[in-house]
Amino acid sequence: MSPIGAAARLVLPDPPALDPTPVPFRDDLRVPVPALLTETDVVTLDYLSARRPDGPALRVWEVAAVRHLARWVRDGTPPPFGEAAGRA
Repeated sequence: MSPIGAAARLVLPDPPALDPTPVPFRDDLRVPVPALLTETDVVTLDYLSARRPDGPALRVWEVAAVRHLARWVRDGTPPPFGEAAGRA
């Protein structure tokens, strides 16, 4: 998956058309593939429907709150943890 849309199909229709349907990672990977997905990828872009479990060559990490990282870096403020995040 791409952070801006669904992964491209390996074979395009003629004429090419945008297909927002999520495409799962291949199950015959020959090289290690790490995938870092954000909440937007999983929920908004519907990777959830194309989810594939980790395998010998695939490791998927789903990370929450990534969209806020730029603000924390820009402002020089740490992300909220513990009580600041609503957890005691």
